[in-house]
Amino acid sequence: MKTLAPYENIDLKRDKVMKTLAPNENIDLKRDKVIKTLAPYENIDLKRDKVIKTLAPNENIDLKRDKVIKTLAPYENIDLKRDKVMKTLAPNENIDLKRDKVMKTLAPNENTDLKRDKLMKTLAPNENIDLKRDKVMKTLSPMKTKT
Repeated sequence: MKTLAPYENIDLKRDKVMKTLAPNENIDLKRDKVIKTLAPYENIDLKRDKVIKTLAPNENIDLKRDKVIKTLAPYENIDLKRDKVMKTLAPNENIDLKRDKVMKTLAPNENTDLKRDKLMKTLAPNENIDLKRDKVMKTLSPMKTKT
């Protein structure tokens, strides 16, 4: 139940992650429960995992069929599909949320493509937001361009 702060890629699929991810090489976790710390600096392929704490990588995150209940603050790309995000998403690049429930703040600095998502907190990106079939219950205050 700690932070996930990898600096490369994370592919979380159908996995339960309950501690920090801080490995230094590669981890391919399939159908596994991770209860201790995983905080890698290379690649992580988590499939069938639940992520319950913060994901703050600096590269890519591909979350599919995962429940994310804490903060996602990556600085590159996030592809969330069929995920529930219940805390803050504050990446600096792109977010593609499909079939996700977002219950906290989304404050990316680039693009956000929210499809079929419920947003219950603030969305304050600095670039573009494409909200399709979403419920937005808080403030949307994007700033047109960022230079």
